[in-house]
Amino acid sequence: SSAYALRALAALAARPDVDDSRLSVIGKGNGGVIALFAAALEPRIRKVACERSVISYLAIARARIHENAPDLVIPGVLREFDLPDVVRLVSPRPVWLVNPATPAGGRAMESDARSAYGPAVTIVDRPDGWPADKVYGAFLDR
Repeated sequence: SSAYALRALAALAARPDVDDSRLSVIGKGNGGVIALFAAALEPRIRKVACERSVISYLAIARARIHENAPDLVIPGVLREFDLPDVVRLVSPRPVWLVNPATPAGGRAMESDARSAYGPAVTIVDRPDGWPADKVYGAFLDR
């Protein structure tokens, strides 16, 4: 959950060998949603990347087939907000969507992600087999 992510972040930031002004979070799959929530709650997170994460709760609600969606369920969430709203809370800090996913686990169309988020995110393609440093080097300022 986001609470565990925030505790881990606090422990990391407390280390003398960590520059807490450069904290970034990368979450894969459902971890991308947790990373978004953590960034919305913790202003020290200066960047967030979500890889193969679902675009929105609305997409989950509309889908007939789901992969691991129960892990993300928050009863009544769409009455209050959706993931694009969380991104607006994180803004103007950078948010990357790397290979955004459908609720069934397939690759979402870039146009669907852009429609949900507009210019608030950077959409990145990670071809199969690409190493993390090739994809995330610029994200981590390397």
